[in-house]
Amino acid sequence: MRHALTAVLLAGLTACATTTTPALRPDGDPERAAILAVVERSFDAIQAQGEEGARIWREVLLDRGSMSSVRTRDGARSTSGRSFAEHLERTENAEPGPSYLERMWDQTVLVEGDVAVVWTPYDFWLGGDFSHGGVDVITLLRTDEGWKIASFAWSVVPDLESPLPPPGAAD
Repeated sequence: MRHALTAVLLAGLTACATTTTPALRPDGDPERAAILAVVERSFDAIQAQGEEGARIWREVLLDRGSMSSVRTRDGARSTSGRSFAEHLERTENAEPGPSYLERMWDQTVLVEGDVAVVWTPYDFWLGGDFSHGGVDVITLLRTDEGWKIASFAWSVVPDLESPLPPPGAAD
């Protein structure tokens, strides 16, 4: 029994030692730029809203996937989520509302083969006013058409301080 346990332990350690770590993509890396372009395009969809927003979302999302968020309000944590299909329907059928603007900074991009993850702080503006910020975590898969978003998750932090100037402020 002891020899079997030792063999299993050694096999596990060997597997850990030979597993590759996803590569961190530095600024200037063309792969990083392609991945971040897809994420930026999803922000274009948020800003466009309506039928135009849904059209842009269809460019960047896989056919199946999900969106999820987490927020804490008055000490209570809550999560919400929807499938990409639900999100597209909701976007397409939404009544025109206030403008939306989402921005990101300090993006971390990890890539291993055809899988990428973007982790980035963001701020979100509603009708020109700060609404909230948090962290976006976006998983992308490389397809024959290029990188596509497989999942989108984010935290909602109402009092996040963005290092970016307010939209429209002189730089």
